[in-house]
Amino acid sequence: MRACAHRALHEPLENTTGMCDWAFDGWACWEPTAVGATARAPCTTLLPGPHHTAGAATYRCVADGTWDEGGANYVGCTSAADIDPELEVLQWIVREIGDFIPWEMGSSRGENILWEEKISDFKMCLADVILKPFPYRADNGSYCPRTWDGWSCWDDTPAGSTSYAPCPRFVAGFASHRMAHKVCNPDGTWFRHPTTKHVWSNYTACVDTLDLEFRNVVNFLYVGGYFLSLVALLISLFIFDLEFRNVVNFLYVGGYFLSLVALLISLFIFFYFRSLRCRRITIHKNLFSSFIMNNLCWILWYIYVIAQSQVIEENPIWCQVLHVLTQYFLVCNYLWMFCEGLYLHTLLVMAFITEEKILKWFLMIGWGFPLFPIIGYAVARGMDTELSKMCWLEHDVWYTYILSVPVCLSILLSFAFLVNIVRVLVTKLRAVNSPDNESTRKAVRATVILLPLLGLHYVVTPFRPEK
Repeated sequence: MRACAHRALHEPLENTTGMCDWAFDGWACWEPTAVGATARAPCTTLLPGPHHTAGAATYRCVADGTWDEGGANYVGCTSAADIDPELEVLQWIVREIGDFIPWEMGSSRGENILWEEKISDFKMCLADVILKPFPYRADNGSYCPRTWDGWSCWDDTPAGSTSYAPCPRFVAGFASHRMAHKVCNPDGTWFRHPTTKHVWSNYTACVDTLDLEFRNVVNFLYVGGYFLSLVALLISLFIFDLEFRNVVNFLYVGGYFLSLVALLISLFIFFYFRSLRCRRITIHKNLFSSFIMNNLCWILWYIYVIAQSQVIEENPIWCQVLHVLTQYFLVCNYLWMFCEGLYLHTLLVMAFITEEKILKWFLMIGWGFPLFPIIGYAVARGMDTELSKMCWLEHDVWYTYILSVPVCLSILLSFAFLVNIVRVLVTKLRAVNSPDNESTRKAVRATVILLPLLGLHYVVTPFRPEK
């Protein structure tokens, strides 16, 4: 399975016209095949029931460049007079959902607790439901067949009735104590969604509305904090009188405080919910932690330094240390946003990575690397008797280059990651025969989402203006 996904990733079909693309139906790996031709693959040992491995399975590529909806033919792989009934139901599952589940198992993103829970549920479904003895043949027509839809396990259900299953634990935002349901039509077929025409399970009751409302409140706090920060920046551009600077400082502190509260709530959510404990969220935790420390430093700076003219004149050691710490956590912000882009890029480009090892590198980049420019900045500035006065409020362009250069490099690299990520997404979307306009829309949506995550909106103001 992983080998098939690896080959498909590193040997993509360049010209999909007149060809069926790579496919994995749960048992065999099917190579690109011309329209109208029939692909052959060795029998696999994964097949249930009596079988032999000397024969071959076949899969036909139909005229529209897609694989036959009836699925692959494994008759040549069974030694029984009739196809094993277990094989019939498993083939039905593959026809309905096989395009979605097996490929996810080949993704490096699955190395987390959510995927482990999903695998555990799927194994239980196979053992307790899918592979259990079938009802009498005479009753088969009055039942919807057992299945696994990717989230839940559904047993044989009498025609005209509704089956219920607990909401999955591994889906973020779902309440596991609630019940999902799946409708069996009177003709013994599962209900299909009127829009997509695909077999559909109803999980709408699983959504934890209280959790959703809580997330909306957190988002509102984020927006409010950024809005106040934006107002403070706009006012500071036009107001320079000392009388109004206290108002500007108040808006700054208010914006940073609201942002700090929202970040703390988000960090609490990451640590509290067990379903969010994975490598990707660990990177988010470090990014949010760097923002929290930076916001806290700025709040202290505006309250105890900017608002106190006497402190600026006396130039105590603690205010110089606070200035250096603020700049350190500011650089950490950019480096952790760079790590977010590097992680996404690594997942798409590299088929197999050791996330434990790469996380150690991220910790070194996000927290360790900023120490080098910060130490150089602090030493160079501390030795300058003129610019080491007034709590280091005066900015010299040459000293700021020590901090600005690594920041700008991280932004440029993040932009390069974004370009390549979008390129890979467009390639993959076109590879599954999506229309070009739909592929473009999906790529645009992905780009808009990644812009703030990678910190590319900071490219507008990479340097602090002199005035």
